[in-house]
Amino acid sequence: MTVAVCIRCGARKIGAFTSCPGCGFAPVEGGDQAKSLVLSDHHLPEDQLDEIAARIQGGLPVTYPEDTVQQLTEELEAMPPVRMPCLLELGCVGSIAGVLALVAWAAIRGC
Repeated sequence: MTVAVCIRCGARKIGAFTSCPGCGFAPVEGGDQAKSLVLSDHHLPEDQLDEIAARIQGGLPVTYPEDTVQQLTEELEAMPPVRMPCLLELGCVGSIAGVLALVAWAAIRGC
């Protein structure tokens, strides 16, 4: 499980790319995702994450290692997009199948 710090408000969250439970920010752009990875336990120990979280919560600036952010951004942009099955389409198919099953059941029972 990845522990991360929100780059906007400094709240703790599970996963670098997840929406923040504190402010709702979701890192969707490459640069924001790269910074979110930097502010995770994959790159920093927990005591440093605590210090950075306190800085962000206090309104203080955070300096990100430019070379690391650039490298992570390039790696993220080179990755193929992840395709998730459309739940709406699956829901429609399921609904149609359910209606057809109900019609078939009614026909068999003579309704």
